[in-house]
Amino acid sequence: KPSKKSKYRVIDDDGNNYEIADSVFLLEFNSADDYANLEVGKTYTVYGYWFRFPIMSWFPQIYKFE
Repeated sequence: KPSKKSKYRVIDDDGNNYEIADSVFLLEFNSADDYANLEVGKTYTVYGYWFRFPIMSWFPQIYKFE
């Protein structure tokens, strides 16, 4: 059964994939707004966690950027 959760993925200049995600533990619930506010070509400081695990299609998670 396909997931109904939206995925907001971004790629850095080195071709690495990341997912902008909500975090219950960090009380961050605005991933859709964060994704919509990203500007192509702009440099950001990102805060995240996790790692790439291709077998499970896991990507590093970004929960905040400035």
